[in-house]
Amino acid sequence: MERVIVFIDGAYMLAACSERNVKYDLFKLIPIVQKDRKIIRSYYYDGIYSQEDARKSAEYMDKREKKISFIKNFIGRGITPRLSTLKFRGDKPIQKGVDVRIATDMLMLAARNAYDVAILVSGDEDLVEVVREIKYLGKRVEIVAFRKGVSENLELEADSMWYLEDIWEEVKREE
Repeated sequence: MERVIVFIDGAYMLAACSERNVKYDLFKLIPIVQKDRKIIRSYYYDGIYSQEDARKSAEYMDKREKKISFIKNFIGRGITPRLSTLKFRGDKPIQKGVDVRIATDMLMLAARNAYDVAILVSGDEDLVEVVREIKYLGKRVEIVAFRKGVSENLELEADSMWYLEDIWEEVKREE
Protein backbone atom coordinates (compact mmCIF):
# COMPACT_ATOMS: atom_id res chain seq x y z
CA MET A 1 0.00 0.00 0.00
CA GLU A 2 1.35 3.42 -0.93
CA ARG A 3 2.27 5.73 1.94
CA VAL A 4 1.16 9.35 1.64
CA ILE A 5 2.07 12.55 3.44
CA VAL A 6 0.04 15.70 2.81
CA PHE A 7 1.76 19.11 2.92
CA ILE A 8 -0.74 21.99 3.15
CA ASP A 9 0.26 25.58 2.43
CA GLY A 10 -2.28 27.29 4.69
CA ALA A 11 -1.57 30.78 3.38
CA TYR A 12 -2.11 29.62 -0.22
CA MET A 13 -5.46 28.07 0.68
CA LEU A 14 -6.57 31.09 2.69
CA ALA A 15 -5.67 33.53 -0.09
CA ALA A 16 -7.07 31.38 -2.91
CA CYS A 17 -10.34 30.71 -1.08
CA SER A 18 -10.65 34.35 -0.02
CA GLU A 19 -10.30 35.48 -3.66
CA ARG A 20 -13.15 33.13 -4.59
CA ASN A 21 -15.23 33.86 -1.48
CA VAL A 22 -15.38 30.16 -0.59
CA LYS A 23 -14.41 28.11 2.46
CA TYR A 24 -13.01 24.60 2.55
CA ASP A 25 -13.00 21.85 5.16
CA LEU A 26 -9.50 20.49 5.67
CA PHE A 27 -10.90 17.37 7.32
CA LYS A 28 -12.89 16.58 4.17
CA LEU A 29 -10.04 17.36 1.77
CA ILE A 30 -7.43 15.04 3.25
CA PRO A 31 -9.43 11.76 2.96
CA ILE A 32 -10.41 12.59 -0.62
CA VAL A 33 -6.81 13.03 -1.80
CA GLN A 34 -5.66 10.10 0.36
CA LYS A 35 -7.91 7.74 -1.61
CA ASP A 36 -7.16 4.10 -0.73
CA ARG A 37 -3.61 4.81 0.41
CA LYS A 38 -2.10 4.83 3.88
CA ILE A 39 -1.79 8.34 5.24
CA ILE A 40 1.28 8.76 7.40
CA ARG A 41 0.66 12.34 8.48
CA SER A 42 -0.50 15.72 7.27
CA TYR A 43 1.37 18.97 7.89
CA TYR A 44 -0.22 22.41 7.89
CA TYR A 45 2.07 25.41 7.30
CA ASP A 46 1.21 29.00 8.08
CA GLY A 47 2.38 32.22 9.69
CA ILE A 48 1.15 33.57 13.03
CA TYR A 49 1.67 36.77 15.00
CA SER A 50 4.09 36.41 17.91
CA GLN A 51 2.60 37.03 21.36
CA GLU A 52 4.65 40.22 21.59
CA ASP A 53 3.39 41.58 18.26
CA ALA A 54 -0.19 40.52 19.01
CA ARG A 55 -0.16 42.64 22.18
CA LYS A 56 0.47 45.74 20.04
CA SER A 57 -2.90 45.62 18.33
CA ALA A 58 -6.39 44.31 19.08
CA GLU A 59 -6.62 43.25 15.42
CA TYR A 60 -3.38 41.24 15.63
CA MET A 61 -4.48 39.66 18.91
CA ASP A 62 -7.83 38.68 17.41
CA LYS A 63 -6.16 37.14 14.34
CA ARG A 64 -3.68 35.25 16.52
CA GLU A 65 -6.44 33.87 18.75
CA LYS A 66 -8.52 32.80 15.73
CA LYS A 67 -5.52 31.03 14.20
CA ILE A 68 -4.73 29.23 17.47
CA SER A 69 -8.37 28.20 17.81
CA PHE A 70 -8.30 26.83 14.24
CA ILE A 71 -5.03 24.96 14.89
CA LYS A 72 -6.42 23.39 18.08
CA ASN A 73 -8.90 21.54 15.86
CA PHE A 74 -5.93 19.50 14.59
CA ILE A 75 -5.31 17.85 17.96
CA GLY A 76 -5.90 14.12 17.65
CA ARG A 77 -6.78 14.35 13.96
CA GLY A 78 -3.42 13.58 12.36
CA ILE A 79 -2.47 17.10 11.30
CA THR A 80 0.74 18.62 12.57
CA PRO A 81 0.90 22.43 12.53
CA ARG A 82 4.18 23.98 11.37
CA LEU A 83 3.89 27.67 12.20
CA SER A 84 6.32 30.48 11.45
CA THR A 85 6.24 33.85 13.18
CA LEU A 86 5.07 36.69 10.95
CA LYS A 87 7.71 39.35 10.33
CA PHE A 88 7.12 43.01 9.62
CA ARG A 89 8.15 45.01 6.58
CA GLY A 90 7.41 48.50 7.80
CA ASP A 91 3.92 48.27 9.25
CA LYS A 92 2.89 45.33 7.10
CA PRO A 93 3.06 41.76 8.46
CA ILE A 94 4.55 39.27 5.99
CA GLN A 95 4.99 35.54 6.03
CA LYS A 96 8.63 34.51 5.77
CA GLY A 97 10.17 31.06 5.69
CA VAL A 98 7.00 29.02 5.17
CA ASP A 99 7.92 27.82 1.68
CA VAL A 100 11.40 26.91 2.90
CA ARG A 101 9.89 24.94 5.78
CA ILE A 102 7.57 23.08 3.39
CA ALA A 103 10.46 22.32 1.03
CA THR A 104 12.74 21.19 3.86
CA ASP A 105 10.12 18.87 5.36
CA MET A 106 9.24 17.40 1.98
CA LEU A 107 12.89 16.71 1.15
CA MET A 108 13.90 15.40 4.59
CA LEU A 109 10.96 13.03 4.77
CA ALA A 110 11.55 11.84 1.20
CA ALA A 111 15.24 11.19 1.94
CA ARG A 112 14.21 9.23 5.06
CA ASN A 113 11.79 7.18 2.90
CA ALA A 114 8.85 8.24 5.08
CA TYR A 115 6.45 8.31 2.13
CA ASP A 116 5.91 7.12 -1.43
CA VAL A 117 3.69 10.01 -2.51
CA ALA A 118 3.80 13.65 -1.40
CA ILE A 119 0.54 15.52 -1.80
CA LEU A 120 1.25 19.24 -1.91
CA VAL A 121 -1.68 21.59 -1.39
CA SER A 122 -0.28 24.74 -2.96
CA GLY A 123 0.09 26.53 -6.24
CA ASP A 124 3.31 28.34 -5.36
CA GLU A 125 6.00 28.68 -8.03
CA ASP A 126 8.66 28.67 -5.29
CA LEU A 127 8.03 24.95 -4.72
CA VAL A 128 8.82 23.78 -8.26
CA GLU A 129 12.44 22.91 -7.53
CA VAL A 130 11.63 20.86 -4.43
CA VAL A 131 9.02 18.89 -6.39
CA ARG A 132 11.64 18.16 -9.03
CA GLU A 133 14.18 17.02 -6.40
CA ILE A 134 11.66 14.75 -4.70
CA LYS A 135 10.90 13.11 -8.01
CA TYR A 136 14.64 12.53 -8.50
CA LEU A 137 14.51 10.61 -5.21
CA GLY A 138 11.97 8.27 -6.80
CA LYS A 139 8.90 9.68 -5.09
CA ARG A 140 5.68 10.84 -6.74
CA VAL A 141 4.24 14.29 -6.16
CA GLU A 142 0.59 15.21 -6.54
CA ILE A 143 -0.49 18.85 -6.46
CA VAL A 144 -3.82 20.10 -5.12
CA ALA A 145 -4.66 23.63 -6.30
CA PHE A 146 -7.13 25.85 -8.06
CA ARG A 147 -6.76 25.88 -11.85
CA LYS A 148 -6.39 29.65 -11.81
CA GLY A 149 -4.08 29.84 -8.85
CA VAL A 150 -1.38 27.34 -9.63
CA SER A 151 1.99 28.10 -11.16
CA GLU A 152 2.17 26.66 -14.65
CA ASN A 153 5.66 25.31 -13.90
CA LEU A 154 4.44 23.59 -10.73
CA GLU A 155 1.53 22.10 -12.62
CA LEU A 156 3.86 20.79 -15.35
CA GLU A 157 6.23 19.27 -12.78
CA ALA A 158 3.47 17.38 -10.93
CA ASP A 159 2.95 13.66 -11.42
CA SER A 160 -0.77 14.36 -11.16
CA MET A 161 -3.09 17.23 -10.33
CA TRP A 162 -6.13 17.54 -8.12
CA TYR A 163 -8.07 20.63 -9.14
CA LEU A 164 -10.09 21.99 -6.25
CA GLU A 165 -12.87 23.09 -8.60
CA ASP A 166 -13.43 19.41 -9.50
CA ILE A 167 -13.86 18.27 -5.89
CA TRP A 168 -15.27 21.46 -4.42
CA GLU A 169 -18.72 20.06 -3.57
CA GLU A 170 -17.02 17.37 -1.50
CA VAL A 171 -14.57 19.67 0.34
CA LYS A 172 -16.49 22.87 0.92
CA ARG A 173 -17.20 23.87 4.47
CA GLU A 174 -20.83 23.91 5.47
CA GLU A 175 -21.82 27.07 7.33
